[in-house]
Amino acid sequence: MDNPVLLHHQREHKSWSGTYKGIKISVVSTGMGCPSTAIAVEELANVGAKCIIRLGTCAGFRDDIVPGNICISTGAYKQDGTSKRYVPESFPAVPDLDLTYLLIKTAQELTQNLDKFLIVIIEQQNIIWYNKPNSDKHKGLN
Repeated sequence: MDNPVLLHHQREHKSWSGTYKGIKISVVSTGMGCPSTAIAVEELANVGAKCIIRLGTCAGFRDDIVPGNICISTGAYKQDGTSKRYVPESFPAVPDLDLTYLLIKTAQELTQNLDKFLIVIIEQQNIIWYNKPNSDKHKGLN
């Protein structure tokens, strides 16, 4: 980002704006979980954001997903409480296809090791640390 300017910092939300290749962009931390992200997304939409891409961490239930992988989601299994306030439970959680295609294409161009690049369906959760199916990694933390 060129010419970064700190716009605001309130609790876990920190907002920066600047330019990238001549295009105005903003970077906003959303905190953890769906409720905190919803606050940030609503506020960004209210000030005119046209495109929002979430970058961050995720957990993986597949053995081939390891730390350092680049995962691009093509949909989500909704297990959170937040999305139920916006859309019916039966409404599919899928991203904009044009934007997703651009993310996939860019990741393929920039990723030297395609083993680290995965296209996945994610699970939205309000909790972070819970047992992985068939795993004893966090035994006793139910």
